[in-house]
Amino acid sequence: SFSGLYPRTAGINDLGKGVRAPLADGGGIILKGVTEDGKANTTRIEENLGDGSWTFGSIGVGDETNKEFVYKASYVKLREAALTYSLPHKVIMGIHPIQGIDLSLSGRNLWILHKDLPYADPEQGQAAGNGSIGFQNGAYPTYRMLNFIVKVKF
Repeated sequence: SFSGLYPRTAGINDLGKGVRAPLADGGGIILKGVTEDGKANTTRIEENLGDGSWTFGSIGVGDETNKEFVYKASYVKLREAALTYSLPHKVIMGIHPIQGIDLSLSGRNLWILHKDLPYADPEQGQAAGNGSIGFQNGAYPTYRMLNFIVKVKF
């Protein structure tokens, strides 16, 4: 999406209304599951990020982790790379006090080749607390950093 929001952050329910809208206005969401008699759940509830009932909630029934939000921890990432080129001595001979010039290009967080965790960098900081140990929440997106460095030796 061009809004910068993740698809699950805000959305439209089965009635075509915003899930964050009050129930009286057609908002809310029907959670997946069944009732006690085994029939599909049809009870609409108001979206509530605070109680962990859906979306990125960290607490499920009986204070256990929602299986929907458990991911494999493995990932493959090109974390950092650097290239350096030293100018040949004959190129800098005419510049009297300079003994050498190195040109470098480096980068960090260049490419995540594989991960199971959606929307986040597996190395990004995690939250802590009784209900969210091991969960990522409130984290800024990881940024890619590129550097061009000129090192002059005198």
